[in-house]
Parts: sequence; structure tokens; C-alpha cells
Amino acid sequence: MTKYSTMGRTAFESPSALSPLSIEGRSLDPQSMALHIAHLHDHYASRPVAELQRDITKAAGIDMAGQGQDSALARAGQEIAQTLDTQAAATPLNKNPYHDVQHHREVMINEFVCRQITDKLTGQKSSKEDYAAGTTLAAGHDNGHPGGSNDFPFQFEEMAFKTMKPVLDKHGVSPKNQDKVHIGVLSTDPINKKLLDADPRYDAQARHDAQILGAADVLGSLAVTIDKAHKATHNFADELEARGKAPIDSEKYQSFATHAKLGPPALDAFWQPQREKVTQGVLRQLKAEEAAKPVAAQAATQDAPPPASARNNSPPASNRTPPSSRKNLPNATM
Repeated sequence: MTKYSTMGRTAFESPSALSPLSIEGRSLDPQSMALHIAHLHDHYASRPVAELQRDITKAAGIDMAGQGQDSALARAGQEIAQTLDTQAAATPLNKNPYHDVQHHREVMINEFVCRQITDKLTGQKSSKEDYAAGTTLAAGHDNGHPGGSNDFPFQFEEMAFKTMKPVLDKHGVSPKNQDKVHIGVLSTDPINKKLLDADPRYDAQARHDAQILGAADVLGSLAVTIDKAHKATHNFADELEARGKAPIDSEKYQSFATHAKLGPPALDAFWQPQREKVTQGVLRQLKAEEAAKPVAAQAATQDAPPPASARNNSPPASNRTPPSSRKNLPNATM
């Protein structure tokens, strides 16, 4: 692994090519990268989050027992990952259909791969601290998420950072890197992230890292595979409905797909062809489902038996004239 100095930080040429998480030796095109990510999602789906965090740490060349800030961040990330595993064992994974432990796994994978892609596209080499902070952020960004979306700016993001702060303190993560983690977690609120522009911590490097994490957070809904994106959209819609909020329909999904940014400019442009393919596929499925709903509802209505009082167009029994007296009525019929 070739080391050199970048902006005072220890950087390296690339993650270990021996790791399956590395993109070294792979074709740098969006479809190939999407399939690589989908394979990693499936590979780690039944494995502990802590195992994934260790594999990423090793691939990034970080010594978990080291004395630097990269090591401190990695140890904090390991404890956060272990907590996720403990929570997953104690709570059914379907508590949140979307914001579950698998979402954390996938965002960790997405962040690591997207950072490698961005480095190759831009020539900017991320430091070990960048890799460690990115993985720790991805592991903890939705800790304690109750499902659905915020009721006010940064509601769930502040909740997540509160769970991370004691762990960062315990492992000796510096105030500067804690600020980096905090601002990174806040940036995953897609609607309110513009409010961060007034925060002095949100400098060029923080914005760059936040854009990579933001891409990682929504990549599965937009640019991995049509099936994964379709499932993710339905799962998030279920969470919204459970919290009494309007679900996602094809119009809302299209707006989201149009406005979402998949990373810094170079990474966003890289994913564009794959995003177009995936989002159009999801939109076709959503529109087909919406078109089928009125037909299904009408069929159910037609198949249902009419109410008892309407079957013979007779008034309710309490209002009927006794049979013995009907012959005395001028227009009665038998």
C-alpha cells in the first residue's frame, strides 16, 4: 500500500485489492459498480454489522489498535456496530420496514464504495480518517430511528448523534472529528440540510464528505437495482403510513428521483445513467400498481353481496306491514 501525505493527513493509493469491498481491478462503469454493490448487500445481509465494520476497516488499512484518530474512529465505529447487532437480536428486524439494521449495513457498504469511486474520478485521495469517519457515520446515522420522516428539522439526526456521542468520547475521538461526525449525521436530513450552510463546521471538506454519505443513504432507492429500489420505496411508504403520514406514490417518487443528488458533482454524474434506468423501472411498477388499485376496488365491490335490506328492495322488517293485514291494502300484492 503506497502511502503519501495529503493536506497533512496520511492517505494511501487505494483500499486493499484483496478485499471484496475494494473496487480495484473492477470496471469503473455505473452498471458494474451497481452490481458489485448489490452483491455486497446480499453477501453481508445475514452477517453481523460488526463483521462488516471490521472488514471495511481492514480494507482501508486502518489499525484498530493504533494510536491515531483513524484508529479511535474505527474503535468507536466497532462499538456502534456491535450495539446495532445487539439491538437486532433483541428486536425483530421488521420493526422498521426501511430504517432497520440492513439499512445500516447497506449505507456502510455504499459509503465505502462511493468514496473509492469519488477518489478515482476526482484524483482526490481520502485519508484513513476520512474512511474511518465515513464508516462510523454510516453505521450510526440512523441509530434509534422510530421510522418515517422528521416532524421538525434534524429531529432523528440529533437523536442518533446523542447515542453516538458517549461512544466517541469513550474512544478518544477528538473534538474536531466529533464535529465532523455530528455535521455528517445532520446532513442526512435531505429536506433541511441547506440549513447547515450557516454552520462554520460545514466547510468544503465537510460538504464533500456529507455529499458522499448522502449518496450512500439513498443509493439503494435510486441506483442499485430496480427490485431493490422498488422494495425500498414500499418499505419507506409503510413507515410513513404507520406514523400517519401520506405514503409515497409515483409522483412523489419521481420528484425525489429528480431532485436527489448522488454525491459530489463527479459522483452524481457517474451514477446518472444507472439512476435513470432504475428510477424509470420503479416508476413503471408504481404506476402499474396505482392503475390496478381502482380496478381491484371496483371488483371487490361487485363481488360483495348486497346488504340484506337491499336484496328484495323491501323496507326493514320493523317497518313492514304484517302479512295478515296486507289484503286490506288497496295496492297490496302477494
